[in-house]
Amino acid sequence: MTRPFREFSEFEIAAMDDEQLLAYILRARAAAAQAASDHGVRHLVFRHMDTVRAMVRKRIPTHLVDEVTHDAMVSAIKSTFDGEHELQFHKWLAVITRRQIADFYRGKAGKLLELDREGAGKFDDQGNVRVERASLDDTTLELDELIEQVLATRSAIHREVIDLYVFGGFSAKEVSVETGESPDNVFQIAKRFRDELRAALEAADRPPSPDSDPETS
Repeated sequence: MTRPFREFSEFEIAAMDDEQLLAYILRARAAAAQAASDHGVRHLVFRHMDTVRAMVRKRIPTHLVDEVTHDAMVSAIKSTFDGEHELQFHKWLAVITRRQIADFYRGKAGKLLELDREGAGKFDDQGNVRVERASLDDTTLELDELIEQVLATRSAIHREVIDLYVFGGFSAKEVSVETGESPDNVFQIAKRFRDELRAALEAADRPPSPDSDPETS
């Protein structure tokens, strides 16, 4: 005999670990107890929001941190409910957050702001968040390594421009005052960085060519 769903107290929910809380939310959803389900989801988001935001803040322009953080949380929770993950929730959330950041640079995240935040930017509202299976190690290493590789090819002044404009959220005029580069040049430096990083990510996604296999050469 199936026991009826019982809504847990605030204290009981707070005492649950992530996997217990997810199971509770799923039971609430199955029982059509929407208020209880929503309450559980809010607890889950509250537990991890600061960690996800900190991950995103290191790699995404400041003015888009909240948007990418929100998208990562939504994608992780939705894919968990859909049975698309095989890891503990906090590890799966890290995977999805890394993927969300990488998709931002690939241009696949929703509402990707293209380069100029001061009026000339265009938004792509057609992009869909892509949730993929990936190992934590591969996802963790890929983006950080590629960013470092692309930055390593830049001069010190260009790296400063990228740090301030792309990641720091400063305007082109503010970066111009700080670095001595013209606003137009700030824009071009950022564009070349993003284009090269996007190309590197796309190249990393492609399977190796049979001609490149060292055993066949």
